[in-house]
Amino acid sequence: MPQNQVASVPNLDFGAPSAGVAAVGQVLNETAVPADGDTVKLTDYRGKSLTFEFDSGGQVAAGNVLVAIGGSIAATRTNLIAVVNAAAIAITASAHATAGQTTLTQQGHAVAGNTTIFAVFATGANVTVTQFAGGIGDANRTHPLELQMVEGGQVDVTFECPNISENPVTVTLEVSDDGFHWVTTTAAANGAQVSAAAIAVNTRQSFALVLSAGQFVRLTPVGPGRAIMQTRGGNLRLLRHT
Repeated sequence: MPQNQVASVPNLDFGAPSAGVAAVGQVLNETAVPADGDTVKLTDYRGKSLTFEFDSGGQVAAGNVLVAIGGSIAATRTNLIAVVNAAAIAITASAHATAGQTTLTQQGHAVAGNTTIFAVFATGANVTVTQFAGGIGDANRTHPLELQMVEGGQVDVTFECPNISENPVTVTLEVSDDGFHWVTTTAAANGAQVSAAAIAVNTRQSFALVLSAGQFVRLTPVGPGRAIMQTRGGNLRLLRHT
C-alpha cells in the first residue's frame, strides 16, 4: 500500500529533534569610547534583564552594573566582556574579529533569545547595537506529522517517551478542514477532550480524537525530547512524516 494511503498509523517516532541555535547580538563602539552614564540593557532567553552602565567615576545608578570606561575602545571592550560574563545573566560576551565590536550570545537555544537590546547613549554615533536574532529552539526544527481522516469517528492516540531519562516532549495538536488553516485543538489523558494548546508527554499519555471525515490533523513537537505516537483504529491516512 502506498505511503500516502496508510489505513492505520502505528508507532510513528518523531525522533530526536535537531539542535537549535542560540541568538546572537552585538554592541559596537568602533569610533569612540562610550560616555559616562551610557547604558546597555540586556535580556537573556529566560527573561532575566540587567542594565550595564559605562562609568568613569566609580558610581552608577542603583541596580545597574558598572562597566569601567577604559583609556581606549579596546580597553573598554575588554571591561564590558569581563563584566557581562561575570554577571548573573545567561549571555556570553566575546570579542568580535572587528575591533571595537562585542559579540553577545544567548546561552540557551530558544526563539525567546531573540530579545531587544535597549541602549541609551549620550552620543549615538559612538556606540550602536545589533539586536539579538537567529535563536531557534531545539525542537522547532522538527517537521510536523500530518494525517487525514479517511472516515469520521474516534481515534485513540497514545504518546510516550521511550526512555524516561530523556526530556519530556510537548506536542501541539492542530486540526484543519482544508489542510491550510490550522486551529490548535483539545486533548488530554484518559480519552477526555479539554481546552488545551499542547500535550506534555512525560512517560505515557493517551487521548481520544473525534473528527469528521476529510479533516486534517497536525502534530508538532515543540520541546526537546522524543515521542512515539501509536494509534488504534484504521481511519487515518498518513500525509507527511519527515
